[in-house]
Amino acid sequence: MGKQKSFIKLEGTFDDLTFYERKGKQLVRKKGSLNKQRIENDPKFKRTRENMNEFTGAALMSMTLRKSLGSLIKKMGGTTTSARLTGIFRRMSSKGPGKRGRRSFIMGANKPLFHGFEFNKERAFDSVFSALYDAPAIDANRSVVTWTVPAFEMETDLKLPEGTTHYQFVLATTLLSDHVYDEEFQAYVPVAPELNGSRHVTLGELLPADVTLTEEAVLSTDLGLTEALPDTVVSLSVIGVLFFQETADGEFYPLQGAQSLAIATIA
Repeated sequence: MGKQKSFIKLEGTFDDLTFYERKGKQLVRKKGSLNKQRIENDPKFKRTRENMNEFTGAALMSMTLRKSLGSLIKKMGGTTTSARLTGIFRRMSSKGPGKRGRRSFIMGANKPLFHGFEFNKERAFDSVFSALYDAPAIDANRSVVTWTVPAFEMETDLKLPEGTTHYQFVLATTLLSDHVYDEEFQAYVPVAPELNGSRHVTLGELLPADVTLTEEAVLSTDLGLTEALPDTVVSLSVIGVLFFQETADGEFYPLQGAQSLAIATIA
């Protein structure tokens, strides 16, 4: 890879040279001899195809988790959330049963991989909210999750970002199914598609930044299940706190990069 030294900015391919820009720099490289057809068919790239299959499955599961939490991830996730979640699922596939390139994603056996996961690494939940609290409780069907936010002292227990006028606690629960490789569709599919990605989000009261929670606040999510979840599905709950700034016209805007959200339970 070489650097392009010219006041003219070029992009595209000319003969066997490709011109492109990365991080503000103009770069040029020679066209490689590899192509999609060779990677898909050449026996020498068997391991590459296997890795690509499982990486695609990991990316699919990461996307399912992020989509199931919807706007929470957009508001509260960091810039590395997607890549770190995909990495967790990639490690999961490396432990899964089956042939390499088609190994299954088994959620129940890999719960520890998610313990302590922070969606925003710069704002770890326990460093933002330092009051003593219990992990959310879950019922026998793994349908109803309850989190009790304890009373706390604002000055010592909640780290407010600069510019905060209001804050709000949140509890969210989502279901994730095991995934297996389907030979017919040549892709990973959920074992329990009717449950995969189901979710419920509960927001606490929007409180002014100068108001301390003097009594416990109970947040609950209910997925409405009428029977216990199968072993092929896990219930994953996250807890967090949102910080807002109120504008002159009464609108509340989440503070960019200041939110905190973490995985609290997986059962």
